[in-house]
Formats: sequence, C-alpha cells, structure tokens
Amino acid sequence: MNSFEKDVNNILENMYEKVEDAIRECDNRLIEISAGKSYKELSRALKSCSPVYRGVEYRVGCHLELLRRLCVRQVTEKIRVMK
Repeated sequence: MNSFEKDVNNILENMYEKVEDAIRECDNRLIEISAGKSYKELSRALKSCSPVYRGVEYRVGCHLELLRRLCVRQVTEKIRVMK
C-alpha cells in the first residue's frame, strides 16, 4: 500500500469510527426513551421513520444497523428470560 492509499485508508477508518460512535449514541438514546415500550413498538417506530428516497444510502445503512441492534437486544433478552 503506497502513501496515498494509506491516507485514504486512514480517512475511511476515521469515518467508520465516527459513524459507529454516532450509531452507538443513537442506539443508547433510543434505549433510554423506549423504557416501558415493547420491542414491537420501537421496531414499528423505527420502520415508520425509515428513509426511502434515493441518495441517502448511508442513512439506510445506519437505520438498518439500529434495527439489527434492536433485534439482537430482543433475542438476548428472550434468552435471558428463558434461562
């Protein structure tokens, strides 16, 4: 990898870290405001706000990641309850 490619890689890695931090912060805020709500209610709210127009693929990606994290929390909670 030459110097230019390393610079590009470093810039992209920095962006990925910032996106991950933003998604994590958003996820934590959603957890806070959804206290007392069901997973179905939060899932419905997330899906109703889903970006659907062209040119916002990054928004769609972030949105899908939040839905994925919601599903993981739900499955984890169900497993804990079953134990």
